[in-house]
Amino acid sequence: MDARLQDAYKCCFIENSENLFAIVSDGAGSAVRGGEGASLACRTLSSLVRTHYAHNRFAPSDETIRSWIDIVRARISEAAQNRGLKPRDFAATIVCALSYKGGSTFIHIGDGCAVYKAKNSDEWVCASWPHNGEYASTTSFITDFPEPNVRISRVNVQIDVLCLLTDGLERLALEISAQRPHRAFFDGLLRPLSASKMIGRDSSLSQQLAKYLDSSPINARTDDDKAIILAVRK
Repeated sequence: MDARLQDAYKCCFIENSENLFAIVSDGAGSAVRGGEGASLACRTLSSLVRTHYAHNRFAPSDETIRSWIDIVRARISEAAQNRGLKPRDFAATIVCALSYKGGSTFIHIGDGCAVYKAKNSDEWVCASWPHNGEYASTTSFITDFPEPNVRISRVNVQIDVLCLLTDGLERLALEISAQRPHRAFFDGLLRPLSASKMIGRDSSLSQQLAKYLDSSPINARTDDDKAIILAVRK
């Protein structure tokens, strides 16, 4: 029987605004309910962002964001208790972006990364680099005790292209030694999306991208789950 995928994601416009919310989450391979932890993190943060903008016009403060992380951790703890498990059994990373006119806020725990292109720029920039732990192939998770390593960064320029991805794509998407995005990888993904006339999710391109990411040449370079969100401002 196939195992449940450990990655989860969510991407949506915030109602009555031009704001875009996007998140990818990777459940820890060593966690028995890592995929559930990733899904719970995506659903909870999406709901909290919507509630925030129902009552506020401005981007959330660092204090508000940290309170959101506490709420996600509380939801995970409740789910673990209900199943007779520990929160670490739901361990997951998150890469989250809230993009609005004139800037973006990034929330990052663990590996994976966020990459963007600013308005009128041809350069790919890494907004938040993967965090690796003390030992090889280790990272931090939202369930870490006593608290997770939450990185909050803000970009005060309009972003016209946004990409979030989990660690299964890091070796393809990043030049690790130079600590920069691999331009050929992102340019190749961007071309068909830039040509699309769809507003919102382009189902056809999403299916093509899924086939590409599950192709033999890609799987030969990574055996991990792969999740990616790519958004272009029209």
